[in-house]
Amino acid sequence: MLDEKTIEELHSYYDRLPGGICLVKADDSEEILLANAELLNYYQCANWQEFKELTGGTYRGMVEASDYIPLKDIVRVKGQPEANYAYFQFPYRTREGHFNKGNALLIRTTQKGLGDIWSINVMKSKYSRAPGETENITGLLGGTAFYKRVNEHIQMEKIDGTGGLYCPVYFNLTNFKLYNSNYGIEQGDELLRKVADVLRAHFPYSIIAHLNADNFALVAPRDGVIEQVEAVCREVDEMIDNFSITLKAGVFFRDPDNLSEYTANSAFDMAKIACDSIKGDASRSWATYTETMGKNLSAARK
Repeated sequence: MLDEKTIEELHSYYDRLPGGICLVKADDSEEILLANAELLNYYQCANWQEFKELTGGTYRGMVEASDYIPLKDIVRVKGQPEANYAYFQFPYRTREGHFNKGNALLIRTTQKGLGDIWSINVMKSKYSRAPGETENITGLLGGTAFYKRVNEHIQMEKIDGTGGLYCPVYFNLTNFKLYNSNYGIEQGDELLRKVADVLRAHFPYSIIAHLNADNFALVAPRDGVIEQVEAVCREVDEMIDNFSITLKAGVFFRDPDNLSEYTANSAFDMAKIACDSIKGDASRSWATYTETMGKNLSAARK
């Protein structure tokens, strides 16, 4: 049982993070140690006591009985056992009887004062954003809200040890001005909306932004990211059907041993450098950042 001071300290951190977060004992009891304010909101509970009464204080009680799978088995069957994490979905019923579905990242970690725990980071399937966060044309996050959320995500990585599981991806719609000239502004806006839809479809659990007219960015799970990036670029290029107007991508694989070096802005700067390096190469749709790219850019600016 956690003491009140520890609980207060945990809430002071986890209640400020986006999405629902639940900390669960990594043993057969699967006892819930903490649920942040956003998770209580998802379950329509006004406080911890209501949530505990609804769930019985265990992970088993958080999900519909017919869909319950022990957390250790979720990692074994659906995730990466050697790394102790998994992405999964689960249906749940709120205190007021509504059914919802959660998209979750499950991570096993050790935390001071808690021991071995499962950290469950949850987003509702239809995640609603605060007014003013979204960019009007696509409905995606705008730059300011995006970088704020990514920096919060980076801080959480440092706490729960998930650094390196995600990577920044930067997309550029090359010659988008030409598309607007050929088809008009309204059709250009429609294309941006379609690109946003493609990104949502291929990266359903990612933080995604439309930074400006022809640039998009997202934080993607590292596993399988290149395959998804290729699929996005191929789908968009086929949709445009003009070899002069294509989607390019840059990916930056961060060093998990040096996460303190990166902010959201610096990480996406590197992804952008990778993207820019292939703008004139018709044979490539994506590139990953290398130190050589950064050195070449610095030399060109001198």
